[in-house]
Amino acid sequence: SAKGYQYVQECRCRREMRDLPGDGFCRADAEAIREAYEKKCGTELEITVSEVDEIPLTPRGKVRRLIQMLPGV
Repeated sequence: SAKGYQYVQECRCRREMRDLPGDGFCRADAEAIREAYEKKCGTELEITVSEVDEIPLTPRGKVRRLIQMLPGV
């Protein structure tokens, strides 16, 4: 299971899911997440799953679930 997650999107066709792994989380879990997104979105959106040691909090102490850095937005 995951302790937390965050999405980062730098272009419209690709999104990274940053996963803060919990106890028992393994690479097969990350692959299952990626495959589930692929099944739902098809080729419209490429998903990568990256394990991170921490997810930074906002100045108010909250997790920002989606960070979009799309050109022109």
